[in-house]
Amino acid sequence: MAPDEIDLANPRWSLATRLRDVLLKRWPAEIRAIGVHGSMAHGDDTDGSDINMSVVT
Repeated sequence: MAPDEIDLANPRWSLATRLRDVLLKRWPAEIRAIGVHGSMAHGDDTDGSDINMSVVT
């Protein structure tokens, strides 16, 4: 999913974005990539969906 497709009005995307920012601020040299997968990445998440994130160090 491209960054311009992220809906920050969606509370899960907002949380994932804030978590990404905190991780990158805390460990900027160690983190190589952060991504979401599952229903959020597919764009079919619902109010009951969880947030699946991967952090590559």
